[in-house]
Amino acid sequence: MIDDGLLERISSENSELLCSRLEEFICESPVASAVGIVQFIKRKQDGNIPKLARLKKVALVSDIRWGLREEMGELLPELRPYISQGLIFHISELDTSGTAGYRYLADRVVYGNSAAYRSADGWGL
Repeated sequence: MIDDGLLERISSENSELLCSRLEEFICESPVASAVGIVQFIKRKQDGNIPKLARLKKVALVSDIRWGLREEMGELLPELRPYISQGLIFHISELDTSGTAGYRYLADRVVYGNSAAYRSADGWGL
């Protein structure tokens, strides 16, 4: 699990700055909270830390049971300024409840211009 403490360590100068040049955050593990993701994005995008690169893309893969998409939907207005400046924010949901492994659900959520990040499957992850 990616916890809020790790997200803070890679986006603040309060401790040793890790991954300062990180521009794409692609996470296929559970995240501790949607609030933590939003705060991480804000710290990266605000430009208050001189050596900290801004994000170009945030892509999250979440099990539908985690409820991340619903939580993020409530917090999305806080990200709109960054999305309008070019940040790509992408959530894909998995359904792991079946016995045959997992499958991507059809309702992927993409905000921003994702054309540059599309891969062979059309979604860029």
